[in-house]
Amino acid sequence: MNRGLAENEKIKVVLADIQRPFDSLKTKDEVNNWIKNVPNRDRQMADIIEQRMKSSTDCRGGLFIVGLGHAIKAKITFGQNSIVFAGAHLKERFSDRKVLQSERFSRRRESLNSSQMAEFSCM
Repeated sequence: MNRGLAENEKIKVVLADIQRPFDSLKTKDEVNNWIKNVPNRDRQMADIIEQRMKSSTDCRGGLFIVGLGHAIKAKITFGQNSIVFAGAHLKERFSDRKVLQSERFSRRRESLNSSQMAEFSCM
């Protein structure tokens, strides 16, 4: 995507999801144990993006490509349980105006089932 572009024209891609140790998980029990102990992925994604955006002197913003659920900027509550998606964490940290979802997401949210983008503007 960035090949052949000048440095100031390249898109800054932020790798925000946790790396999964699939090579080291050999049994169903190991996989289940890893899943039970994995940190909150949405919070961790937001932490990585926030750190990258605040430490960068580059004002172009960043691109965060995730599955549809992680891009949601709302907190969903089911009785006593709440789900706070990466988009919602970032909205709280940066502001609703600075956390943008693609137009496609906004127009067709209910029909999407593939990866979805949310982009973050400069601080």
